Amino acid sequence: VPNKGATVARPGPRETRDIFAARRVVEGGIVRAVARRITHGEVDRLKQRLRAEHEALHQQDHARWVALAGGFHLALAELSGNAELQRILSELMTRCSLIVALYEVPGESTCEHEEHEQLVEWLSLRDGAAAADAMDRHLLALEARLQLPPDDGGVEMA
Repeated sequence: VPNKGATVARPGPRETRDIFAARRVVEGGIVRAVARRITHGEVDRLKQRLRAEHEALHQQDHARWVALAGGFHLALAELSGNAELQRILSELMTRCSLIVALYEVPGESTCEHEEHEQLVEWLSLRDGAAAADAMDRHLLALEARLQLPPDDGGVEMA
């Protein structure tokens, strides 16, 4: 900001809810598209990603696990074959990363691995509706784990 300096993004509760709502819509569409076109080889590659995610989780390598868990969602977007959905999800994921860093209680994210496994199972069965429902529940669970402030004032990063 000219003559005022830099500011840090501070998404508040309303913006957080809006971002998660957008992710549910976008990622529901992504998994429906993936279910229509996924190959056995792509399912195998997703399962390899899940094994790496599981390994990082059990080695308590949180930074690696976070990268793999976020990368899982981006890998699904890539499998959709839709570059625009990939771009939109990438932007939403960037904003979500900040939100999670600000509001998630440490140690609360480990159940995501099982949710990712369920998603891959539905995709391997090419069941887009079930995969979309699983994605919706997955993102709602992540949002529910956040400790948002009572007002829309955000968090002071300083």
